Amino acid sequence: MYTFLCDYHQEFPVDKWGRPGGQYSLADVPVIGTKKLRRRGVAYEKNSEERMYHVRDKENTSWEFWVPYEDVEIELHIKPEYRVK
Repeated sequence: MYTFLCDYHQEFPVDKWGRPGGQYSLADVPVIGTKKLRRRGVAYEKNSEERMYHVRDKENTSWEFWVPYEDVEIELHIKPEYRVK
């Protein structure tokens, strides 16, 4: 199985400072709304039929989401010695 480092966009409940809140926070701070946040993650599964990636958050590894293709930016880092010239 291949895994790819990525940035993904996901809707989260947020507190008044714009941080993920509710079930995504250990702080007892009221949620004031929702916001689509950009976070770092690892895409480790792909559903071609639904056009989604299964992404695990890099900072909080217990957070896993199915995210549409258009909300995931896969980073493909290739070592200089393997690049096509």
